[in-house]
Amino acid sequence: MAKEFDILNLLRLQIVESMITSRFRELEALIKNENLAKLKKEHTRAQEELEQRRKDYSTLEANRKKIDDKIQSNQAKIQSNQEKLFSGTIGNSKELLNYQEEIKSLEIQNSKMEDEEIEIMMQIEEMEEDVSGAKQHFEQKEQELNTIKDDISKKAKKVEAMLESLKKKRKDLISTIPPEHLERYNKVKQRKGGIAVTVLKDNFCSGCNMEIPVADAEKIKDPGQLYKCPLCGRLSVVYTEQVDQIKQEMEI
Repeated sequence: MAKEFDILNLLRLQIVESMITSRFRELEALIKNENLAKLKKEHTRAQEELEQRRKDYSTLEANRKKIDDKIQSNQAKIQSNQEKLFSGTIGNSKELLNYQEEIKSLEIQNSKMEDEEIEIMMQIEEMEEDVSGAKQHFEQKEQELNTIKDDISKKAKKVEAMLESLKKKRKDLISTIPPEHLERYNKVKQRKGGIAVTVLKDNFCSGCNMEIPVADAEKIKDPGQLYKCPLCGRLSVVYTEQVDQIKQEMEI
């Protein structure tokens, strides 16, 4: 296997692995999206607000119904007593007076409860507006949340597809690199923060961004050789136009 081929594949491998790292970070950033986290909190608050408004509405409606049921019960008693008054079956004045007083008491109770029911109905009408407003706010937040979730999902799928393609490229490249070269590459990568291969261009190392000494630069001329940067210790190749072609061909 030609040395130049091995060297170029090491450079390709470095580019692919750097791209994989970038895509993983991009995917992580999508998952930790600040806008999504903010909208989730706003959505939860809007949901809680809507539930509270509905609960308040239900409480008012239950109270109104309770009063209305009592009014209807009293009205049934009033009607029953009135029928007895006019039935001609009452035998004495005391019994007659009792029925009349009960009717009057029930009518007074109903009058008070009717006023109370009207007040509650007004509160219910206001609460209906509150519930409607809370529902609209909740639906708006839910729509915003679903929109950003869909957007993140689409972007995440795109990044995941890129990752799968990059992983395949990485696997294919590794299969072409001799074990001794791959072992050396991995050791340097581990020691040098994930960057094992650099390009020496105009006597500058792309890894440490430092100009190498003139004495060393004179020895580093052959693009077919794999060198070691005298400053950062990374594996290095001499720049040629083919380096730019490699960078372009590795893009997806």
